[in-house]
Formats: sequence, C-alpha cells, structure tokens
Amino acid sequence: MSCVGTEHSTQCVTYCIQVVYEKRAAGPTPCGLVIITRLAIHLSLVAYAVALLAWPRIPSGIGEPNRRHGIARVAWTLGLIAAACHVLGAYHFAHDWSHQKALAHVAEETYNAMGWRWSGGVYFNFVFLAIWAADAVWWWVAPDRYLRRATTVTVAVHAYLLFIVVNATIVFESGVIRWVSIAVLAVIALRFFGGGAFFGFGSPRKASTVK
Repeated sequence: MSCVGTEHSTQCVTYCIQVVYEKRAAGPTPCGLVIITRLAIHLSLVAYAVALLAWPRIPSGIGEPNRRHGIARVAWTLGLIAAACHVLGAYHFAHDWSHQKALAHVAEETYNAMGWRWSGGVYFNFVFLAIWAADAVWWWVAPDRYLRRATTVTVAVHAYLLFIVVNATIVFESGVIRWVSIAVLAVIALRFFGGGAFFGFGSPRKASTVK
C-alpha cells in the first residue's frame, strides 16, 4: 500500500501504525511523521553505539580528555535528543498525549513478547531518559569532574541504559533489527572487555615487563 496522496487518511494512518508500531490507532496522522518518530529511536541507538565505541575501556577508567571524548560526548548528546524526540513523537502521533494509551500500548507489547501484560515499562523508559539526560548534562557542565568520576558510577549508568536498550532492540524486536542489535552489542562488549584497543579507540593494556 502507498501513502502518497493519502497521508491524512485514516486508512493510511492505520497502515503506517501497523508497519512502524505494530499496533492499530485511530485518528488522522501524517504517515511520514509516524515513520520519522520510529526512525528517531533507531538514530538514537546508532548515536549511543558510536558514543560507547569512542569511550575509553572500562578497566582503564575514564582517563584524560581528548578528541575521542569530544566525539563520544557529541554522539551521546545527539542520541539523547533523538530518544527524547521519539518519546515525544510517540505520545503525540501514536497516543494522542494520553498516558493511558501509552500504558495500554506497552502492556500489549509486553504481552506479545513475554506472554503477560505489564505496563510498568513506560516508567522504566522515563527513568532511562532521566538518567541519560543527567549524565549528558553533567558531561557538558563539569567535564573534568565527569571524566574523573568513579568507574563504578559509569558502569552503573551504562548497566541500566544497556538493560533498556537490550530489551528494546532484542527482547521486544525481531528479524533484522534484533540480529543487527546483537552484532553491535557484541562489538561493544569486545570493545569494553576485550584486551587492548579496539578499532583504534581506547588505550591498549600495558605490556608486562620481564625482569
């Protein structure tokens, strides 16, 4: 089905929602705007991955500011903005700013993926955005303190964010998105926990000296 020339028809909206959100929704919404809302979260996840790949390896700590930190910080911020646009777009175009509709949607998605209805994931997503926003603001406002904070803080932040990302891209997704996400997360895992620098990022482990 093509939406050309019928972007404001209910039929087109229903089609777009089925394709992009895998749900039915009433009310006329431009097809392109729905697709853009969906693409926003994909762009957010791409930026998230770029930021992690530009990050220093966890075992060696955050380290000193350098060009890679600048790349990571910009990607980190763009990812946050895209994620926020996705949430706002979903509430506006898919849920008509109804929190109850959002809860019902998440409950339905949880049932389809897990076999039981639970809408609490909405609040986990809010916490996800709040943590990401606080982390990004800290990095811009006090970069020196941010880059020298305890490694445990960085690990805790990313542990929660990755928990949400894994659920969003693997548990609640299927097909190409799921497999691409698994591959990207595997690369990130090698980047953080593998020995030496990865793709030119980070600092390789110091070679041991033999006396």
